[in-house]
Amino acid sequence: MMKNLLIAAFSVVWSAQAMASPFCVDVTGLPHQCLYVDPNLCRTEAARQGGQCIANVDEVKTPLRAQAFCLVTAGNAMSCTYPDRADCDRDSVRLKGACIASNSSDPTIPAPAPGVDEYQVKRPY
Repeated sequence: MMKNLLIAAFSVVWSAQAMASPFCVDVTGLPHQCLYVDPNLCRTEAARQGGQCIANVDEVKTPLRAQAFCLVTAGNAMSCTYPDRADCDRDSVRLKGACIASNSSDPTIPAPAPGVDEYQVKRPY
């Protein structure tokens, strides 16, 4: 009986890592609550607890040349065009998403300037 209980306990711990959710509620003094797949639910619960919705860095990767904050909506559609959190938070409420910090992994690639369209066609004449 004890052997079966130990096997079950190890299975639960091992499978919990495989089933990690992309969004976590971060409240000061508590461990991250990585239970959320829907960014809107994460943001709502974080506001209720007085914390922030953050990205689970093992699950969500933001684009390399991202601004400091990304707005994530249902289906993990991401817009990383926010240099400050206040604007991102305001839009996250309006669009029912979550504002997460960019976790761009290459600091040598500069972020685009706000309002600049990197894909604008520029004619040589």
